Amino acid sequence: EAIVTKFIETLLLLHNIVITNLSLLYHAPVSSSQRQMEESTTVSTPRDDYQ
Repeated sequence: EAIVTKFIETLLLLHNIVITNLSLLYHAPVSSSQRQMEESTTVSTPRDDYQ
């Protein structure tokens, strides 16, 4: 019974960690390296349309 309790506590802890990490990732500003990666990917629309 103590093992089951410890297991549930561990699951709840991991659940909270995942929620925290996802929240931080969602609200974090986009880093410069990620912007460079996004700009380097090919898009179907030509860039000339945005000027």
